Amino acid sequence: MLEDLPRKQVLQNLELYKQFVRESSNIEVEHGPFHDIVLYYSALFTTDNQQQIATALSSLNLKQLLQDAESLPAVHIDNLAANWLITRQQGGKATGVITLWLSRPVITSIHKGTELKLGNVYLRVNDTYVLRTPEGGSLLLNDRVLRPQGTMYVATIPVQAKEIGERGNLRKGLEIQLLNPPVTIKKVITASDFTGGSEPETNTQVVKRLIAARTGLMIS
Repeated sequence: MLEDLPRKQVLQNLELYKQFVRESSNIEVEHGPFHDIVLYYSALFTTDNQQQIATALSSLNLKQLLQDAESLPAVHIDNLAANWLITRQQGGKATGVITLWLSRPVITSIHKGTELKLGNVYLRVNDTYVLRTPEGGSLLLNDRVLRPQGTMYVATIPVQAKEIGERGNLRKGLEIQLLNPPVTIKKVITASDFTGGSEPETNTQVVKRLIAARTGLMIS
């Protein structure tokens, strides 16, 4: 419950507000959203009276907060949203599978940290894999069997985008560059669509979720 918010956290948030005011002395904040926020925090911090807490919550100017969201420091939006147990979504890195094409069936290691690229999208191998034929003995967990494909040999391994964001969501069938490749690897193709790449939430998106939690209204 909001009224059960630890007072230590409220005090910390009040100090953040005061710091913002000091650092933004040339910005009009007296009647802005942070003026409303600090009134809300103050009510929580200074009283146990449920009516005063309810009044402070109802006076929070969510419309103004939404309008000003992108001009406000993310840390303040996050601290406010935390009172509704809302945490900013940090975005995700895309993952997918690639096919390595070899000129001959020789044991080839792809080491952890190996990088690939397509345009400005960089991918990374997050484990070490050994490409080999099944005749070489017992297969280990990270061994990948080379299969004949025409005059070449292929094996697949998983990779992940280096950076968070949607641009890592590559399509299946794209040729990508393996940086510093072993001499036997002739080309690399995305063997699947890459998924899971997403952008971090903006201030506006966080505030919209805050409004939904506070009022039950969804804003497109």
